[in-house]
Amino acid sequence: METPFLGLAAKQTTVSSVSQAIGTAKISYFDGLCYRLGVNLLQIIESNSSGLFPAPERYIDGIWSRVYFCGDRVLKVYKYVNQHGINLTTRDSRRGFYTDDFNWNKVVTPDIYLDIVGIGISGTGRISAAPINEARDFVIVMVRGDDTQSFAHELEAGNVSESETEALTGQLVQASRHLTGQMQDGLQDIACVGWQSLFLNGIRDLDSYFEKADCVNKTEIKDMLQATLRIAGSCRHISEAGTSSLRAAIATQPENVLYYRRQPLLIDSMFPKRQWRVVDGQHNIARLALFLSVLGNPKLGEHAYNIYFSLTDERISHEALLLYELRNALWQYAYRHIYKEFEAAAKFRDYSVRLLKQLH
Repeated sequence: METPFLGLAAKQTTVSSVSQAIGTAKISYFDGLCYRLGVNLLQIIESNSSGLFPAPERYIDGIWSRVYFCGDRVLKVYKYVNQHGINLTTRDSRRGFYTDDFNWNKVVTPDIYLDIVGIGISGTGRISAAPINEARDFVIVMVRGDDTQSFAHELEAGNVSESETEALTGQLVQASRHLTGQMQDGLQDIACVGWQSLFLNGIRDLDSYFEKADCVNKTEIKDMLQATLRIAGSCRHISEAGTSSLRAAIATQPENVLYYRRQPLLIDSMFPKRQWRVVDGQHNIARLALFLSVLGNPKLGEHAYNIYFSLTDERISHEALLLYELRNALWQYAYRHIYKEFEAAAKFRDYSVRLLKQLH
């Protein structure tokens, strides 16, 4: 049986309060800092002047974060941004976000997430490792996997196997179960909003993404979003979903999957916005199946569905699954445009059109 949101006591993963300081580094200290160290911390790491971490070989840039590959470690640093309803511009908001991120992912992949390092700054402008409750900024430290073998690349090249799909689907089910069971108090307020409201609001959230997506037909997008909202508003499965069907949401985009010991592993599974972190259980598998089908092979998506429903006791709702795929396909349509991945964006756009035709 799945663990529903029943308001049971949460069992949080412990985050160490301080990491061992390896050294200190000098940075220019300027007046009116206004908690902008997050921006400069990126520059410090990239210039290899931190003294705390190995020199970065390369990095991957995201909307909210930048991930650095440094020897046998990976560093995740969140940008100083306030967008899409996510505020990372104050010390308190960043501390809370980093702590949530580390706790969440430590449950899912304990062998990968090692520590959260607090960054302190002295009156003379020197930085060093500091206790989390005193830090001005933060860095998440992870084990480096086999990044020479990209899951996203392997998927698009047609090299992802059914056995890898089974392994990834199994991880998805286990991750959602563990997080739902261990973090209920932290998610209970979201679950109480109700799934229909959460899902419809999630579709409305896409407006801010499409505003930043150039070269898209705004009229078409508006029509697609309105049609999705209308169909979702009358979907019986969504309107009747109670808290017993709600689970912790797992982010499964291929860029968040790492090969580790020759197996695909979910390494960055927390959604940045709190309201996105609770879903109907079937939303998780629909998102994974979408990526497998659109960027890989539709047979992989179908196989993921079969594995998922063989591992859970959930009642299948085909209309809801199509709507869940549609919301995520539209999301990826906007996201890929923002990052100028136009070929992938076109695939998600075309898939969204086909889904809407099926739902009408």
